[in-house]
Amino acid sequence: MKKTLAIVMTFVMLAVMCLPVFAAGNFIDSPSNKGAPQIIEYECDCLGELIITSYRDRGTLPADEKAEFEASYASIASVANLTELNERLLKIANELGISEYDLAVSDLFYMSVRNCPGHATTYARTRSVPSEHGTFRVVLDAPSLPKFVSLMYYNAETDSWEVIENAFINEDGYLEFTTNTLGPYAIVANTGASQTGDVVMIVAMVACLAVAGAMVVVLVKTRKRV
Repeated sequence: MKKTLAIVMTFVMLAVMCLPVFAAGNFIDSPSNKGAPQIIEYECDCLGELIITSYRDRGTLPADEKAEFEASYASIASVANLTELNERLLKIANELGISEYDLAVSDLFYMSVRNCPGHATTYARTRSVPSEHGTFRVVLDAPSLPKFVSLMYYNAETDSWEVIENAFINEDGYLEFTTNTLGPYAIVANTGASQTGDVVMIVAMVACLAVAGAMVVVLVKTRKRV
């Protein structure tokens, strides 16, 4: 009886180990393993240098900016669905005919300004006012842009995400937007997972359980030989 129970428990544990593989999550890829979007061009009201920092390289940021960046990541990771971050995302998905469950963050980056002779090295911390560096027109490139849905920025003062309504993919295929706020930004993309997700999920689960079952059989035979 104990041996049978042990075999059953082994099978259950192996099956459970398979489940995380299918967890969708709110990121297409881990931000800790990705570089930042590439700056194609930008225009601004000051003479400072615009810097785009990836989440992977957040350690290069000043302590306060790093903390804000990590808070933005935690905010995304804490929700079951990206539309919980901002209801506008649900409207955008509906307008595009996309399932809300297909939305995921493809790029998480921090936008800052350095070496500005006329202003402080960092932006005004009060998010209710625009950046002291003025307005930026930014053009970025990233591999995920063909699947672009929306661009959001993280408001640290309210711990909330706001949609950048003027963001769009221009005729050259680049992401273009205008903003007067600096800090964490997230590109939201369409994963298209739910279109075939149910079928793929079932097939993958069956395959995973079959592998788990085979491992149990091997384990049982090995014990018998011993």
